[in-house]
Amino acid sequence: MTPREFLEAVVRLDVAEFRDEYGSIRRAYHAVTAVDALAALRLLAPTGVRAGRPRVSLPKVISARAPSVVISGCPERRKN
Repeated sequence: MTPREFLEAVVRLDVAEFRDEYGSIRRAYHAVTAVDALAALRLLAPTGVRAGRPRVSLPKVISARAPSVVISGCPERRKN
């Protein structure tokens, strides 16, 4: 599934449902996790990484694409 397909099939629906039921913690959780997953898809898609592939280091991918982002506990970012 491409990031665009995920946006249309999942994210837009979850966010719209959350807007309709703003007080629902379940709807809020789904909307936030959908947006988070979309962000991960958008970061990974240009690198050729596909879902289900073992041993993908998301912190390493993020560090490579956004060097200014500091990820706590990420061994790839530790300095001696």
